[in-house]
Amino acid sequence: FLDGAADTATFSSPMGCDVDGSGIAFVSDYGNHAIRKIDLGGVTTTLAGTGVFGSSDNVVGVQATFRGPSGLHVDADGYLFVADLSNGKLRLVAPDGVVSTLLSGTTNPNGVAVSAAGDIYVSNPVDHVVRAYQKMATPTASSSAPTLAAETWVAGSSGTNGQVEGTLGIAKFNGPRDLAVDPLTTDLVVVESTNILRRVTAVGRV
Repeated sequence: FLDGAADTATFSSPMGCDVDGSGIAFVSDYGNHAIRKIDLGGVTTTLAGTGVFGSSDNVVGVQATFRGPSGLHVDADGYLFVADLSNGKLRLVAPDGVVSTLLSGTTNPNGVAVSAAGDIYVSNPVDHVVRAYQKMATPTASSSAPTLAAETWVAGSSGTNGQVEGTLGIAKFNGPRDLAVDPLTTDLVVVESTNILRRVTAVGRV
């Protein structure tokens, strides 16, 4: 668990990666329970996490703790969404470095994606489902950080795997893991554990 230049920095089972508009890369360092940042010069620093697992919140990143972070996504405003796999949480790292929890009590969140409209998608490879959450609620006067509103849909049959196409309630997945939003169609692209790519369209078909 070492920060530094490209030829000296070390990771332990990096799981997810995303790049912001300026070319800065963010990596979920699963084995080190941390979120790392790689600048344009290839220098790695620790954005959040201590190297020791936990679930502490509402503190600056290097004081916060994670437990096996997996997928992540950075939005246009610089907010970083992290699937905190072993904690069963969706975490948020704000541009000022403060870490908070957006969603807890979810089983094995693995992948996360955020649409341009602000809708949030989370995959669960153990239950074989993908869940969508309503556009982030309007920030309050005391906080500009986004929050989750209601769950809007579930794609797949919880606890039942398969590769069935159709509407959200009929379709089945086989271990959905990584997620991405197609910028041209706004469809959600799902990567299954079988290395098959599935698509959830804007009209709710898989």
